[in-house]
Amino acid sequence: MAENRLLPYGVKDYYPQEVERLNSILSEAQRELTLWGYREIKFPTLEYKKLFENTLGESLKDGFLLKECEKGEILALRYDFTPQIVRFVLHSKERIFPLRVYYKGETFRSDRQLWEEVELGFELVGADTVEADAEILAIVTGILKRLGIKEYTLVVGHRLAYESLVERFGKPAVDKKRFSPPLKDFLKTYPLTGEGWRSLSLPRRVKGELSALLGLLKTYQLAEENILFSPSLKPEREYHSGLYFRVIGKSGTLAVGGRYNRLFERFGENIPAVGEIGRASCR
Repeated sequence: MAENRLLPYGVKDYYPQEVERLNSILSEAQRELTLWGYREIKFPTLEYKKLFENTLGESLKDGFLLKECEKGEILALRYDFTPQIVRFVLHSKERIFPLRVYYKGETFRSDRQLWEEVELGFELVGADTVEADAEILAIVTGILKRLGIKEYTLVVGHRLAYESLVERFGKPAVDKKRFSPPLKDFLKTYPLTGEGWRSLSLPRRVKGELSALLGLLKTYQLAEENILFSPSLKPEREYHSGLYFRVIGKSGTLAVGGRYNRLFERFGENIPAVGEIGRASCR
């Protein structure tokens, strides 16, 4: 007898206990963000397809599309929050920086096991200093502490470090971590509190920003052994610039984030920004 499936593949129902767990995660994260002065904003689920493509610099292959009734424009279910942040800032009547905001909601992508996932993110727009990057990392660790997550690794990378390695060794060698004697030291991860990364041949700006970040994290009492620097860490998104990071837990990647100044530059604006986004799982 053929299965009479009423629920599409890629989506799921959430049972009461799962919803309670999900709401608890979101509430704890929002408490931490509120303490830091972040305020909630809400975005529409639908946007023009071209917003995602123009902002991300890639064709929307894994999104869900539909046609606008009146004008015939192609719309897309929210694929990524960052393009919406860019649009929000560019359309704002009053630009008062620094802007501290957070948001939550569903994103829709067909290249995942679950097409619809709940995410929470926050952004610090208008601050072009390492202090802003350190603030984002401090909030991330604060949220993890509230959630009782102790076993995780926070891996930090830098766009200039990555690009310098790609220029010297080639993109395939760096991205695929191909071992070679000249490249081997750059494929390692180094505790940010240690001295190992300081002896590497990297751009001066990279070392300067890492040193500043370490000093700031110490003031937050966050300079721990589970914060690592990876010279060859590939940016999660093409638009990431400067410092970026990935939080890795037992179940995989918990959150990603970093600086994305170059996104606003595409629209002729010189607006620095840094942020983070993580999946809120009920498991």
